[in-house]
Amino acid sequence: MAAQKSGGPAMIPDRYLAARLSCMLAIAASLMGSTAASPLYGAYIAQFQTSDVTVMAIFTLYAVGILASLTISPLLDRHIRNQRYVLVPGLIITAVGLLVFGFAQNVGMLFAGRILNGAGAGMITGIASVRLYELAPEHRRARAATVSTLAFSLGAAIGPMLSAAALALDLAPTRLPFLIITLLCAVALAGVLLASWPRNVEPVGAVEVTEAGQEAHPLPAALPLRYFVLACAGLGIGWYVASVLMGLGPHIGVTLYGLGSSGLAGTLPALFQLASGAGQIALGRAETVRGLMTGVIGMAVFVALLILGLPGGHGALLLGTMPVLGFFYGATFVGALGLANQASPAERRTEYIARFYIAGHVGGVTPTMGIGVLVDGVGLEPAVYLFGASVFLVTLGACLLTVFARQSRPGGAAARG
Repeated sequence: MAAQKSGGPAMIPDRYLAARLSCMLAIAASLMGSTAASPLYGAYIAQFQTSDVTVMAIFTLYAVGILASLTISPLLDRHIRNQRYVLVPGLIITAVGLLVFGFAQNVGMLFAGRILNGAGAGMITGIASVRLYELAPEHRRARAATVSTLAFSLGAAIGPMLSAAALALDLAPTRLPFLIITLLCAVALAGVLLASWPRNVEPVGAVEVTEAGQEAHPLPAALPLRYFVLACAGLGIGWYVASVLMGLGPHIGVTLYGLGSSGLAGTLPALFQLASGAGQIALGRAETVRGLMTGVIGMAVFVALLILGLPGGHGALLLGTMPVLGFFYGATFVGALGLANQASPAERRTEYIARFYIAGHVGGVTPTMGIGVLVDGVGLEPAVYLFGASVFLVTLGACLLTVFARQSRPGGAAARG
């Protein structure tokens, strides 16, 4: 606070910029590790002679590790005074998981690598998102959710791009991408250890930002829980759609939409995640509930369009639709995180953001395992149709929850959101 009094907000970026950049790289690297395996879906089935449901289990087991660490990380954040040391074990565990995954000789090593990768990412994403918010200068704090989700989505995009390129060039695709990401974890770790950090990070309140970029009144004190629940539901829906498309997208592209090249199909997750960055930028300053629901409804509409075009099986439809779905996913993600920041008590924000990510994984990533079971049980095409029906149902539920959250307060004042 003394720095603000002597030199104004402009001095804060000079002091904590390196710490915030390290947080961004830590988030990006952890997400690269979680998504790099997406284009390798078919390669693992062939290499280890396993089934679709087993590979989907490997992908979704990431959630087991991340849920465990998200439960523990708020306790670490509460008891460790120097905030950098909360991120250090997360980066180390992520790097170890990447090495185990990259050098896997059997399915058991893939399972172990994914659990470690999830545990490390859980320690990183929740804590680093809060630090990006609290270390930002006051005049830039409203953009912190966009910065955090952009780091998340860029990492999630670069991971499959590395794997798709390694597949296309036949450059050790099941190993090289994970070695590169491990190196990035090491760079992030060095940044975290060497950057300047405050001795204590003071909790800060959250304000709503209008579409014009002006600060508005905080969310009504009587309603934050409704908005927090809505944020968690939105994240769950977004991650459900994204997880299925990231995990099954290349497989669907080759099998149902006639994309003849596994390298071309492997670019689908990257197209999705790159476009999500555009969605975050476009709607990152919008009213949070409006941005969130624009994303949720937009995803439902284009999932329906994609499935209606399934009988024709045209690869161009899939290639054109994936970036649009990614755009609306990005809007959903940034709206949900912004709303969660607003609805969290300042002194318990780390704990609430951890709960937010836990809700996202439980409600979004875990059901992806069910899609894998359906693929093995009824076939890929029927499973895709059932996926579309489930997206419609959860979107309807989100719309009803939004109406409930926006209800007027007892005194008649409308809730903002």
